[in-house]
Order: sequence, then C-alpha cells, then structure tokens
Amino acid sequence: MNDTSDLIPENETNWQNDWQIPYFDNLTEEQQKEITDSIRLLLRQTFVLERKYDKKTERLQYTAAYRTISKHFPFIRHYLAVAGIELTENSHLGIIYVQVEDLLGEKLPKLATLYLLALKLIYDEQMENVSTSVNVYTTLGEIQEKLGGYRLFKRQPAPTDIRRTIALLRKYQIIEPLELLDDLNSSSPFMIYPCINVVLLGDDVRALLQDFDNGDTERIELIWQRKEETKMEQKNNSPFLAFTRICLNNWHYISRKILSLNKEINFFTGHSGSGKSTVIDALQLVLYANTDGRGFFNKAAADDSDRSLIEYLRGMVNIGENNEFSYLRNQNFSSTIVLEMQQTCTEEYQCIGVVFDVNTASNEVSRRFFWHKGPLWENEYRTPSRPMSISEVEQYLREHYSKEDYFSTSHNERFRRILYDSYLGGLDSEKFPLLFKRAIPFRMNIRLEDFVKEYICTEQNIHIEDMQESVMQYGRMQRKIDDTCQEIDKLTAIHDAYGEYRLIHDKLEKYHWFVKKLDLLDTRSKIRMLHEKTEHGKEDLLQLDEAKKSVEQQIGELTANSDELLKRIASTGYEELKQQLTSLNALCEQLGTVKPSGRRRCWL
Repeated sequence: MNDTSDLIPENETNWQNDWQIPYFDNLTEEQQKEITDSIRLLLRQTFVLERKYDKKTERLQYTAAYRTISKHFPFIRHYLAVAGIELTENSHLGIIYVQVEDLLGEKLPKLATLYLLALKLIYDEQMENVSTSVNVYTTLGEIQEKLGGYRLFKRQPAPTDIRRTIALLRKYQIIEPLELLDDLNSSSPFMIYPCINVVLLGDDVRALLQDFDNGDTERIELIWQRKEETKMEQKNNSPFLAFTRICLNNWHYISRKILSLNKEINFFTGHSGSGKSTVIDALQLVLYANTDGRGFFNKAAADDSDRSLIEYLRGMVNIGENNEFSYLRNQNFSSTIVLEMQQTCTEEYQCIGVVFDVNTASNEVSRRFFWHKGPLWENEYRTPSRPMSISEVEQYLREHYSKEDYFSTSHNERFRRILYDSYLGGLDSEKFPLLFKRAIPFRMNIRLEDFVKEYICTEQNIHIEDMQESVMQYGRMQRKIDDTCQEIDKLTAIHDAYGEYRLIHDKLEKYHWFVKKLDLLDTRSKIRMLHEKTEHGKEDLLQLDEAKKSVEQQIGELTANSDELLKRIASTGYEELKQQLTSLNALCEQLGTVKPSGRRRCWL
C-alpha cells in the first residue's frame, strides 16, 4: 500500500482549505443536502425523471431531485466527471441520467431484457401515432402477448419472476406499476417512462442481448434490425422543422426587420456590405447559443474582417480611411433576434431567440435566451416606441404562456443543450456547430480534393484500405439484410396464411359448437315434453284410481243389496211358486199338443 502522507499538508487547516469546493461551500446547508441527496439518488437508480406518477393524485408530479440537479447541473456534471461518470440531460424527454461503461448498475436477467424489448416496441408503436409527447400505458397481458408473438417465451415465467422483474424495471425508472405488485394479473396497468428511449440505444441493445443463447439472440437481433430499418424509412420520409421568419431589432444596420424564408432553399444575394453576413451571423448566434462570436462572426464575408458582439449591437460604421468609426446607437437600448420555426406536418410554430440589454456607457451587455410555442409575436417584440427589454420579454412570456410553453435562461450552455436536444429535434451538440461553421465560408472556386477534405472528411489522413474494407463489409451486410428481408416477407406471408387458417378454424369450431348446442337444446325440449306428458299421465291415473274405488264401492253396495233381495225373495216362497209355474207351463205345453174334441177351456 502506497504511503500518501507526504501529499497531505502538515497543517490540517491548510489541508482543508486546499480541498474545499467554493461553489458547494457557498451554498446553504439545505441546498447542500438537496445536492447530496440528489446525487445519491442519481447513482442509485441511474435516471431521474422530471415528472413521476403519483398514486395519490393519479397524476404526474414534478420531482424535487430533477429541479435540484437541473439547477446545479454544471457543478454536478463536473463533480461526477472526476469519477468518469458522464451526466446528461434530455429536457425534451424530461430525463437526467448518468452514463458509465455499463449504463445500468447491475446485470439484467434474461426476463428483464425481454420485457425491455417488449416495452420499447409498445412505446414506439404508441408514440408513432401522436405528434406530441404523451403518456404511454400498457398492461402485463400486452407485454406477454408481444413477446409471445415473436416466440421469445419457451415457457410462461413464474409469478415470482414476473414480480421481481417488474420491481427491477421500476427501480430504474423504466415503468411505473399503477397497482400493487401482489395483485399482478394480465390486466395490471403500467406507465412506460421515456427512460426506455435511453436504455435501448445503439450498442446498448446489443450489450443487453449478451445474456441470451444464440437462438434467442439471433431472433431478437432480427426483430430489432427490422424495426430499426422501419424507423429509418419513416425518418427519411418524415416531416421536418423549417425556418419561416427572422425578426431583427437593433442588429447592426438593421433597426427593425422581419425576413420571410422559404421552407426549402433560400439565397442571400447582394453587393458587399448589403447585410448578408449580418443576417447570417444573427442566425448563427441563436443556433449556437453563443454570444462570444469568436470563430464565426463575419465568416461569410468575402474579406477577412472580423466583428464583435458589441459592434453588431451598437451598429458600428466606418467614417474615415484611418479605421475611424462611430456607433449608430449611443444611448441605452435593447436588441432582439428571434427565429420562427414551423413543423411541416402539423404546421405548429415555435420560436427561439435572444434579447440583449446594452449599457452604452460601459458597453456592458446582458442577455437572455428564450423559447416559446407559437409564431412570432404580433408586436415584433417591441413596445410602441422601442424593442422590448429583458424584463419586458420575460413578463410577456409569464403573462401569455404556461410554464410548459416557454423557457428562458441567461446561461448559454444550458440553452444550447436544451436547444439541440429538444427544440431542434436532437442535433449532435458537437458535430452540428462544427459542420455548420465550416459550411458558412464555403467558396465555389475550391478544388474537389480540398472540398472533400475540408467539408466531408473530418480527418486529413484517409486510409483507403480501411475504407475499401468498410465498403466490402457494407456490401455483405446489405446482401444479408436483403436476404433477411426476403425471409421476413416469406415468414410474414406464412404467418398471415396461418392467421387466416386459425380464423377459419375458429369459425368452424364455433359453428360445431352452435350445432351441438342446438342438438342439446332440442333434446332438452323433448325431455321437457315427455316430462310434461308423464305428469299429465300421473294425474289421469290418480283420477282413474279414484273412479275405480268409487265403482268398487258401488259394486259392493249393489252386491249387498242383491244378497238382501235374494234373502227376502227366498223367505216369501218365491222358489216354490216358480217350480209350480214351471210344472204348469210344462203341463200346458203337453195339453197343447192334444187336438181338442170340443169346446174346452183350460184355466190357469
């Protein structure tokens, strides 16, 4: 272990003074604590959102950590840079995050990576259908369905693994569950935070895919490759921001002017000294958010003259041959430069600009960069008699715009960062100013070789072999992409055919079910009719039983009466008389057979 005692001063007081941080030490204890807590939170969860979902209010609420980091952004950025950590702010997405060698602090498991890919696909699909930033929602069932459609699930994950994955993604501000994790089901809703756009960018995607086996990786790479190609096609055909008007107040020779621009190509022509460079420099000042002017003021002019900001603001003019000059503006005044932009698809306007307050006695200049929605103001950023000052512009912004519809700051760097990330659609903060500055002084009489070296290639030494190898590799990749696209088209056709088959198959199953259902209903109807007949038969049988009993009772009574009558007849001598009658009848029959010889009578 190395001895570092010789590096520490003997005097403890001097040692403490040497290691003090002036910016931090000049803050209050409360502000110091806010910064400390915000840095710890940032390192713990990687991302800090400007607004987070609050379950109590069921709305997005502004976070204190984001405001603290944004307020002290330059200090925190330099502080973290000592440890090799890069602090980045995307004001358009409302995210502040740290970047190191590994974007996330821990290695993501396979299921978490799959969920990230599905969430990115869902997020992009919803954002493609809107023109402005909106909240993106999804459900657990939609995530599972998205992964199932690409056959990335060999088996359904366990509920414990799902809850663990959701908790991990929530920790890194990727999603926000809108219900308790213990109650997870297919309909459980989630909000997808815009951090998903930062996690899945370029090489970060491939780094996350290292956990997969070869089969899964190839499948996911294919999906992602096709998705990136589709996004590139849409980007190439997508609308753009166009500068439509420039408002200039007290800028060089120009006291008051509105310049209208075409949405495509504009030519600035005129004699030397007509004001071409004046307009170009005003445009550059706002686009670079640079009030210094060194390196780009008057670079479009044919001569090698140079100008400063105060000369532009006060309107310096030469009045003699010995470099004598005077100013057009010798009393305190204000100047404004405003660029109006229009989104060609939605025709929505927004403006970026800067306002200066100039003290002519000391040549002190105060500035304020600003942005607001909508077109140029009808008053052209002027009072009835003069250009508006910084305080007047800020008051007008507060009175006529909500907090989300305007922004102003005196910090060049902060405005430049927000300008490139948000207002101009994500320009590269390093390449854009460099290339734009190099394009301004372009001359038509330059050699082709010099043109390629100066305006196309960033390096003077060109390695032909590397370029040839890159071209050959590009050709191989292009052929592979074409083959893959053909395979995707064939697989898509197969998938569509299978979808039609499944649709017809499902219809047939429904029809079979309907037939079986009808048969069942018919059988039930017959059973119900037989049951009703059985009930009626039972009732008839009961009636017949009652009638039988009644008849049997009557028979019994008649039998008893008959016996009684027979007894009474027997007691009256009826049987003897009956026998005598039978004998008499027999006798009469015998007598009837004898022929009468005379008149005889037989009396009975």
